[in-house]
Amino acid sequence: MAPPFPLAAAEEARQRWDELAPFFVAELERVADGGSTLLDENSWEYDGLFSFAAYLAAEKRDSRAYGPLVRACHCSTERAHALFGADLGNQLGRMLASVCDDVIAPLKALAEDRAADMWCRYAALLEIIRGWFDEDLIDPSVTGLSNLPKVGRNDPCPCGSGKKFKKCCGKEANEPVAGEDKDGGVGRALDRNG
Repeated sequence: MAPPFPLAAAEEARQRWDELAPFFVAELERVADGGSTLLDENSWEYDGLFSFAAYLAAEKRDSRAYGPLVRACHCSTERAHALFGADLGNQLGRMLASVCDDVIAPLKALAEDRAADMWCRYAALLEIIRGWFDEDLIDPSVTGLSNLPKVGRNDPCPCGSGKKFKKCCGKEANEPVAGEDKDGGVGRALDRNG
């Protein structure tokens, strides 16, 4: 049986962000430098601190998290799934966008990194495209961000396999790329566990 979610501690961390941010950013740095997200390597017990730090930094729009979060994304598919799990795709893109402070160069480098996981690259690319729209570099009369393909679990996979997304490329992410709740991140996690 899993221990109860530390709801009070999580809420306190949200309230005391200015004081506790260095601790959470240090955790992002540690993992970005190759550190593990496991409490115990033998039992494969996940500690969740990296995910909580990423969500909380994104919620607070703290740009100190941008460098380590982008560095963590420059990883293999196996590591990406260990670090981000079901957050690959839209959630990761939103986290990156929340902390990037309009500095696009690291996202561009991630999107172009062929050694990085496909979903990490996708998250970076989507935010670059959104930035191009915001800067009026793409004429919205030609195409709009709302016209970018959104892939749901039961939609055909965009890779062209003919399978449903959930049975093909979405199988690894275990989450739909579109159709997420309006309340995301830490707030949704706290509400679900409260």
